[in-house]
Amino acid sequence: MIQSPVAVAFLDNHDVVVAEEYRVQRFNRAGRSLVVVGRYSLKPAGVAITKDGLFAVTDKASRTVRFFHDDGRDVSPARRWPERLFGMPAGLAVARSTGNVVVVDAERRTVTVHVPGTRPLSPAVPQCTIPPDQLGSPTHVAVDNCGTVFVSDALHSSIKVNYSLCLLTL
Repeated sequence: MIQSPVAVAFLDNHDVVVAEEYRVQRFNRAGRSLVVVGRYSLKPAGVAITKDGLFAVTDKASRTVRFFHDDGRDVSPARRWPERLFGMPAGLAVARSTGNVVVVDAERRTVTVHVPGTRPLSPAVPQCTIPPDQLGSPTHVAVDNCGTVFVSDALHSSIKVNYSLCLLTL
């Protein structure tokens, strides 16, 4: 059963990953729950699938992005991102071409790009940022196959489009 869904992502095998208010679930095509991640230890805001098949989850409780294997196991400590990396992480996307992780920080009104497999040292070290003066109230993000970033901006009732966001177009 799904409770208060907040985000959804799809695996290549057509399984569905649903971020809910306090957990993340993976469902098969028949709608059967295969894996439950979190069980009240998460406060997801977004979910995406990394290039290497991990579940990436923006976690409002720890203010970071958490990564899980497709069977629900947490990644090794060496791959975990530090807590309180963001003000309030919201939307999340992964560029399929590069694997870069794109994160919306709703509190700081920024969108940052992070190289896959690296562990950010602090909030001041993203690979690239859409600055807050260009965003009113960002919430969700998507990246197309060309690396174009689309960000919903609730304050301005618009979608911001960035065609050249640093590493996404390389």
